Amino acid sequence: MTKISKKALEELKDKLVRYKTLIEAYRRIIMRYEDQINANEEKTIPQLKALVKPDDETVQKIKGEINEKEKEEMINKIGKEPLYEKALEYDYQRDFLKYVEDVLKYIENEIRPIGMDLGVYFWYRPKEIAEMKAADPFDRAVFLCSLLRAGNSESAKILVVELEGGLEHPLVSFSFGGREYFIDAMQPSKGIMKIRRMKRFKYKDKKILRILYEFNDKEYKERETI
Repeated sequence: MTKISKKALEELKDKLVRYKTLIEAYRRIIMRYEDQINANEEKTIPQLKALVKPDDETVQKIKGEINEKEKEEMINKIGKEPLYEKALEYDYQRDFLKYVEDVLKYIENEIRPIGMDLGVYFWYRPKEIAEMKAADPFDRAVFLCSLLRAGNSESAKILVVELEGGLEHPLVSFSFGGREYFIDAMQPSKGIMKIRRMKRFKYKDKKILRILYEFNDKEYKERETI
């Protein structure tokens, strides 16, 4: 076991105190302008749709990295032959569900969940999410939906649901092979779930009461039932 000197320990404690003070200073600045920030972050329907960014540079980069990793795994299995080169390229009908699973693994491993208890609401861009490696429920859902749309899913969209107790929570849904599925970006380990399971779905022990609205970069629709 590595021993830490008393001087190094004191320096570490001092650094932690300084960070804590800095965080508290930032928190107070944010709370002072809470109303202005929240008002500025409210979105019209066109602005809400624009949050889903399948063509964003960061989204496309992550999609490419996921597909390249899958391609490398296939090469290790079957070998790299000129005859197979075209077959190894991403194909929506063949590869999409595996791509969704890989996206969920990426989000689970790379994007830490953060709460929404700061008192202000702020939408982060894909680049900011990737750099921070963290996102709240809504930003996580938008990020996930953007990656699915980038994977050529025309049907991928965000469902904003009302849970027991009045809490709003975002899910991501998509259709594939004649079936409908949904995902909770805050619980990626649950994987891809069939839409019929939605009535039994819980987030923080709260069931879904109804779907409020749904949207992606192409459309927005209000809903009233599951």
